[in-house]
Formats: sequence, C-alpha cells, structure tokens
Amino acid sequence: MNNFVPSIRIAFYLAADDFNLDEVTRRMGMTPDKARTRDDWPTEHYVKTVWSIETKEENCVAVCLLFEKFLDVLKGKEVIIKDICKDYNIEASFEIIIHCQDGNNPELVLTRDIISFAASIGAEIGFDIYSCI
Repeated sequence: MNNFVPSIRIAFYLAADDFNLDEVTRRMGMTPDKARTRDDWPTEHYVKTVWSIETKEENCVAVCLLFEKFLDVLKGKEVIIKDICKDYNIEASFEIIIHCQDGNNPELVLTRDIISFAASIGAEIGFDIYSCI
C-alpha cells in the first residue's frame, strides 16, 4: 500500500490586461506573493498583469481543508476585491494545484463556504491536477 499523501497549493489571482500593481496592493492591504506586469512575460501567450497570493504546498487529504484556511486571509475583503475588479476590469480566480501519486487523490470537495465566498467576489475556481504513477 502506498502511503503517499497528495500535496496541494492554492492561489488567488487578480488578472487583467493592465493595472497598477501598487494601487491594488495598497487597496488590498497586503503584499502579493507574486506580481507581474505585461512586460514581465517572456512570450505573448499569456500577457496580463497579475497580482497573486498563495499558500505553501502542503500534504493534505482534502482540498477544502487547505482552501478554508486560505480564505481566512481574504475574508472581510469581499467588497474591496469586488471594487478593485470593477474599477480596473480585473478578473478574480482561484487555482488549486494538486500533486498526487498512484491513485492517492485528495478529496475534491468545495464546501458551501468556499463556493459562497468565490461567488461573492465573482471568482472562478480552477484545478490543475498532476498525477504520477
């Protein structure tokens, strides 16, 4: 029996063609983990300005456990996020990155609280799943 526990990382992105990263940082009241302007991208494939925060990758058996902890950082900022998105034509999104092995996938449940929070700020939720056999 394989005892591999999947690793999960969750990121929150604010992305648009172009916006002032310093202004978004000021309004969010937090420093992003990553920020890139259109000019920072090496190719023209995904040319957007991006502001993001993310968790460290953690071994976890259920996506919702890490996601709910991550939301504690953003709770109370719903109005700020919606206003930023409206003012700069920004799209908000969450990305869930999962590394699993040999069928040991985490539980892929998004709780009502997660779905409600994402909906309240108009954010999409995406999954990137990497599996090794």
